[in-house]
Amino acid sequence: MGKRLMIPLAAAAAAALLAGCSGMQHIDNGSSTAETQPVTTAPTQTTTAPPPATTAAPVTTMSPEQAVQVCSEQELLALGASLYDDACNMLSAFRGAVYPTDPAQTAERPSDQATGQLVTDDTVHTPADVQAAFDALFTEDIPYKAEDYYFAWEGGLYAVVPAAQPDTGYMGTELTGAKVQGTRVDFTAVSYYTDPETGEDRAPETAVFSVIAQENGWKTAALTLPY
Repeated sequence: MGKRLMIPLAAAAAAALLAGCSGMQHIDNGSSTAETQPVTTAPTQTTTAPPPATTAAPVTTMSPEQAVQVCSEQELLALGASLYDDACNMLSAFRGAVYPTDPAQTAERPSDQATGQLVTDDTVHTPADVQAAFDALFTEDIPYKAEDYYFAWEGGLYAVVPAAQPDTGYMGTELTGAKVQGTRVDFTAVSYYTDPETGEDRAPETAVFSVIAQENGWKTAALTLPY
């Protein structure tokens, strides 16, 4: 699909947000998007790059709620487009081998004999480590159990790589409407698709995408993977 992985912008976005909307025009989402640019997201590629560690809270000049309230809808849509790509990339990656693995070193998960590949990243050693990285990016409203995809065996951490492939007909997602409720912003995410065989458009799908501004950055609270 020509997808690409972008490093999550939780810290950068939070810093810009909490400094006021004027700072949002400098946010880089991988394509030099400013607040006046279109808010349609591009298809992105999941890779095996690990997620970043939890970042320290930025120096703030106002509360998250105050900062969100002074932003225009267009500014929120521009920011939301960046955060949407990041959240989709990371959620898709967590449901598989987000960390580098060695396909030549495998083990069977005791519970169901699923084959796992050895994780070679030294920053994680247990499923709990993976869970902590996930919890730093998403709220508890998006359920995730690292133990569904990772397991420890004989001193190593293994990842069960799912056989399911992403939807190759996914073309992109457009965010519309930015409804603010305190520190929470709800968007309508309209995803577009084509038939890979005929090239004809398929019916678009609509879902809710929600983010919450916190002192230590943005967290995603509602997300449906479009692919």
